[in-house]
Amino acid sequence: MGKCLKSLSNLLSLSLIIGRANQIDDVGYQRLGDALKSFQKITSFTFSVQNDNLLNSESLKFICEGVETMTNLTSLSINIEANIIYTEGAQHIGNCLKKLKNLNNLTIQILHGNCISSSGAEALAEGIQTLVNLENLQICLQTNYIGVVGAQNLGQAIKNLKKLKYFFLKLNGENQIEEDGAIGLSQGLKKLEELRNLSLNIGLNNQIKTEGFLKICKSFESMEKLQSLNLFIAKKNIIGQEGAIQLGKSLKQLYTSLSSLQLTLKDVEIGFEGMEGLMDGLKSLKQLTYFIFY
Repeated sequence: MGKCLKSLSNLLSLSLIIGRANQIDDVGYQRLGDALKSFQKITSFTFSVQNDNLLNSESLKFICEGVETMTNLTSLSINIEANIIYTEGAQHIGNCLKKLKNLNNLTIQILHGNCISSSGAEALAEGIQTLVNLENLQICLQTNYIGVVGAQNLGQAIKNLKKLKYFFLKLNGENQIEEDGAIGLSQGLKKLEELRNLSLNIGLNNQIKTEGFLKICKSFESMEKLQSLNLFIAKKNIIGQEGAIQLGKSLKQLYTSLSSLQLTLKDVEIGFEGMEGLMDGLKSLKQLTYFIFY
């Protein structure tokens, strides 16, 4: 495949999707990485590795060395399913991102089994914060144990993205960001004043608690141009009635802009007063044309 790709040097867009259980070894990934260095004109690249392909940190290094030469890239998507990249693999991605100053569209999806940890999340954040032209950012980290520090670093990174219009963040499974991690994220979110579309999914076992949720809700109030909000909070993130009341208050501040709202609050114990406070905020959204509540 590497030799074939090298002959296609005029490509402007490439999607490289490696299906399940192909078990490409390090030599194979090295050849792919070398081939990617041929694409100096390319503006859009997708790299997707499905389950059981033996992609490790060294293999990913070869791919990233190829991608970082694509200095004309405006759109990049990296999808790594259940493989074994660990912290070092995430560091290679972060270093690669620092070379791609023209990106305005970035998707990073690293699923369970890769275990990038807080250090890996920090490396990704360091790369992301240099991408000041980003308008669309999607991050999905499933069961990667990024912890409090990882979430705080992501919050710090997005502070710099003043042009961001669409932000999707999914932290499901075991990431354990806890209250302080949620607060760190909120500090970044409140700086995204140009945001039009926000999707925030905080899944099981993140334990953000009431104070973390309060801060996240308050961050919405600075998003005066927000048109679409999708908020998913799963069980074991007990937000309490105080959290639900604050969500209602924050929604009130979006009454002139918000047209689409999807709320999923699963087993988070908001109580009767919390529901009343939430409903009080919802009824003020006169521009709303699309609403789903689970």
